[in-house]
Amino acid sequence: MKKLFTLLTALAIMMLSATAFAANEQEALADGADITGIRRMALAEPLYNQMKDGPSMADVTQAVYDASALTKVYVISYGDTASNIKRDTDVDIRPLNHRQAMKVFRLCVPKYVDAYVVPTIANNNRKTVFFDVYQVKTDALLYRYQLTADKHAEDSYMTYKALSEQFFKKFDRAIENQKRRKAIEAEKKAKLDALLADPVKRAEYERKSEEDKKKALAREEKRQAAAAKEK
Repeated sequence: MKKLFTLLTALAIMMLSATAFAANEQEALADGADITGIRRMALAEPLYNQMKDGPSMADVTQAVYDASALTKVYVISYGDTASNIKRDTDVDIRPLNHRQAMKVFRLCVPKYVDAYVVPTIANNNRKTVFFDVYQVKTDALLYRYQLTADKHAEDSYMTYKALSEQFFKKFDRAIENQKRRKAIEAEKKAKLDALLADPVKRAEYERKSEEDKKKALAREEKRQAAAAKEK
């Protein structure tokens, strides 16, 4: 009975956690953005104003970095990036204000990673965090994830870690989804190229309407699939 009670309690805590940190989420991949090539990503200093009893900037920064253990992307902490910049340029960005530090950060970070993420925290009545992922060479926005915690969530390290974990999970999923879409498109293109390689079929294909072209391509795919089975 004691073990059953412990198990039920653990399940209840997990369900409450999921409810607390899965409210009001939004996700967007920028038009034309390709995130499949991101292997290394740096964490920028969060845009965060500490409330009276809230966690410090250092705690919030650490919470985001600790959450990155869940992602397949190699993540470099803000502190490590700052140390690398100091080593290579003799400029210490840590004592600078956020605007000055980000200016140097953006100039130097392409040397170390493929992308960087800027967490922005709105900690008023409810904790909302924006995670903006940028391409290092152009500073173009690639991906944005927004998540608002449940109104009962505490203003704490654990809350920001949990919110950040959701971001890293979603970001990994977005990468995998885009990889699958690209693979499907590449397969379709390969089949179309094979169809158009035959001059007779190419001439016939180009005379058809768009709808007829799709049907012709589908027929060719079926023919190729049947031929492959016979082999």
